[in-house]
Amino acid sequence: AEGAVTPVTGDIRTLVIEKDADLKIGVWTNHTLTFPIDLPVGRYQVVGAQCRCAEAGIFRLVPVGADHRPGGMIDGNVFRIDTTDQRMGKMGVWCEFDQLTPPSLEICMYHEEDWYSLKLDLMKVA
Repeated sequence: AEGAVTPVTGDIRTLVIEKDADLKIGVWTNHTLTFPIDLPVGRYQVVGAQCRCAEAGIFRLVPVGADHRPGGMIDGNVFRIDTTDQRMGKMGVWCEFDQLTPPSLEICMYHEEDWYSLKLDLMKVA
C-alpha cells in the first residue's frame, strides 16, 4: 500500500467460500471465486479476508485489471496464525469490483493441500 493503512467501518458482510483445490508447495495457484449467493448489482469493496487450510501458506486476491494483489497469511490448523487483523476493515480497502467481475484468489502453500476456506469481507459502495 502507498501510505498509512486507514481502517474502514460500515455495513460489512462476510461471504464464505469453501472449495476442493489442488494447492502446490511454493507455487502460486489461481482459483476462480464462486460466491455462494448472487451479489446484487453494484460495486463492492473488499475490506478484509481470512483464508484457512490444514497447513500454513500465503494468499492474495487478483482484482480484474489491477496491478496490485492484496493478501495475507493463511491460518493453518497445524500452524495456528492469528489473522484477525486481516478482517473487518482493520487493514482498509483491499480492492474494489462490480458484481460481475470479482477478483480471483491465488494461494501458495508450505505443504500440499487439497482444500481451502475463504472468508471475504465486503462493503457495497454503489
